[in-house]
Amino acid sequence: VPCGAPPPAPGSWTFEVGERLYYDVDVMGVRAGTLKLEVGRPEGGGVAFTAHAKTNTFFENVRRLTGKATSYARAETLAPLRYREDAREDGVEKWADVLFTQGGREVDIRYAIGERKRRVRYPVSTAAYDVLSIVYYLRTLDLSLGQSLCLDVYGNRKVWRLSGKVAAEEWVSTPAGDFKTWRLSGTATRLDLPSYAKDIHLWLSRDEARLPVAAVGVIDLGAVRAQLSRVGDDPRSKPDYLGGRW
Repeated sequence: VPCGAPPPAPGSWTFEVGERLYYDVDVMGVRAGTLKLEVGRPEGGGVAFTAHAKTNTFFENVRRLTGKATSYARAETLAPLRYREDAREDGVEKWADVLFTQGGREVDIRYAIGERKRRVRYPVSTAAYDVLSIVYYLRTLDLSLGQSLCLDVYGNRKVWRLSGKVAAEEWVSTPAGDFKTWRLSGTATRLDLPSYAKDIHLWLSRDEARLPVAAVGVIDLGAVRAQLSRVGDDPRSKPDYLGGRW
């Protein structure tokens, strides 16, 4: 899937350092665990986006997973410099250390699954993102219905070409409230295996915060969905953009 024009430059941040977002995750309709996204400021400047994932006790009968991933990005462009993930899945340790070199036009991946280690490099047509930094990049864009997007994205030890568009304006109900959203829908195609593709959908709130309200994708177990359950650490407090109608 070739990309056309370069992706739009990021706009102003719609989030702040210290922002924490919490999600409920289900797989094939079964409650599977939780996800937390956090914005931090690493030593040396820039911005760090961190995700913590954990399966619940019930779903551990199917798959047991705890993991953490961090994307270290430039503050001005949100282009990632390094992405690191560490996980333990069904007792097996997994990690990946990813560098975005040559101005982001090469993705250098080192990873291990148990004792098996490997390194692979991918050249990309435009500066690549990772699965965390791309969400925050998309939050800065001034979106419009029908707008097309094409980006290269690292995820799950591979690089994918993400091609899609702003497909609809929709209301979405989540445990955190009701949101008027943009729905971004597209296809992620593996650069090293173009016959392998997955459909993905992301809903961003149509307010100044551009919150990632929900996301749907596919893993080996089936369809997976994340829904926003809370903003911040106090479950009793809801910012003005939660639960209301604009």
